[in-house]
Amino acid sequence: MHPAARVPTIVLAGGASTRMGTDKRLVLVDGAPMLHRTLDRVAPAPCMVVIDPRDPPSMALPSHAHVVVDTRPGEGPLAALEAGLRATDASLVVVVGGDMPWVDPAVLALLTTRLTAHVAADVACLADANGPRPLPLALRRSAVLTRLTALLDHGERRLRVLLANAVVVGPAAWQAVDPRGDTLRDVDTPADLVTGS
Repeated sequence: MHPAARVPTIVLAGGASTRMGTDKRLVLVDGAPMLHRTLDRVAPAPCMVVIDPRDPPSMALPSHAHVVVDTRPGEGPLAALEAGLRATDASLVVVVGGDMPWVDPAVLALLTTRLTAHVAADVACLADANGPRPLPLALRRSAVLTRLTALLDHGERRLRVLLANAVVVGPAAWQAVDPRGDTLRDVDTPADLVTGS
């Protein structure tokens, strides 16, 4: 087993799915609910699925995943990440969105490897033609959690704020293992289910 497969994954699975018009965690992707597809992609790593307690998914989760309740519900993905980080004592974690059913495990392993090699950074992210992307991420739990809580307490809600001290993995590196670029495909609208397939 690749060492990166043992790095726990935080899956951000809250949100109102307003652009989808229905609970997108339940939308079928290749015959399975989208959230299950995402969890399958990151298995066998243990997963913390962060959900809004006001809107839990109406499905059972696989054995490698357990629910973490967002302690700042409705305040966005940065707040959900805080809850996920508090639910583990792992030194390194990977973070993906629950709406990323095509995320490539080899790309997640690459993020972890790059972060491990860059001791001055506390986050590793991918970049595409538009620049660094806020998901997926690999991060150092302790360093990120220390500044994340302070940012939230001062009103910050954007995941992108974490990229200030990130090692950025460019397209040439990550697309060598994911040539189609599926890792950066997320699903916000029904059109996203067919785009690029």
